[in-house]
Amino acid sequence: FGFLVLAPLALTFVIDANMAQAKDPEFCGSCHLMQPKLADIRNPESDNLAAIHTQRGFIQHEQCYTCHSDYHMFGTATTKMRGMKHLWADLFHEGQTMATLYTPFPNSNCLQCHNGKRRFEENVMHSDILADLKSNKTACTECHDNLHPKQPGEE
Repeated sequence: FGFLVLAPLALTFVIDANMAQAKDPEFCGSCHLMQPKLADIRNPESDNLAAIHTQRGFIQHEQCYTCHSDYHMFGTATTKMRGMKHLWADLFHEGQTMATLYTPFPNSNCLQCHNGKRRFEENVMHSDILADLKSNKTACTECHDNLHPKQPGEE
């Protein structure tokens, strides 16, 4: 009974607790490749988009997770699996200087907050391409490319 019922139940609670802890920016910043990004979002002088969103209180908690997670049934798990892939690359691929996205950044991650907001939708820069932004035909990052500080090797 203990092995078949209690062990999986305990494992479920442990995984859930670890997933919750892994949403904390301190967890992301515990990797030396992410430390500059964590420092930047906390820097009130930064003009990078992630820092502006954090400093103005638009994203009050779980800043890294809020922007980088997939919002679907297994979003937390897939997001953390990609994070572990970054950790693996950091530990075992000597000379890596930056963590790169494994897939293009989806507009849906931006639109989860901005979609339907008057300031976003009535902005003259957005109004002509709004349908393309919502369909992911035009990437938000085409114009907003200052998401984080550039690292060595980035354009």
